[in-house]
Amino acid sequence: MTYEEAILRIVVHNAIHGRTTEEIKMTVEALEKQIRQRVEITDDCCICPNCRIDMMGVYDFSNYHTKAPSYCPECGQALDWSGD
Repeated sequence: MTYEEAILRIVVHNAIHGRTTEEIKMTVEALEKQIRQRVEITDDCCICPNCRIDMMGVYDFSNYHTKAPSYCPECGQALDWSGD
């Protein structure tokens, strides 16, 4: 099961039963952060698609040994650096 499928099951199940609790909302938000989102890359910044933090200030990308982070250090969003 993918994260997308899990989110759909949770949302549909709880819509059918008329339930929307804070716990369900938090669960869906946490699952959504595990789905990789593409980083917005320009000449002078790398922006998290979720919290909009500029990660250029957090990581030294000028050092070729620095590996781009898999998750945003601010909000935990899974990141896609493919740039496609």
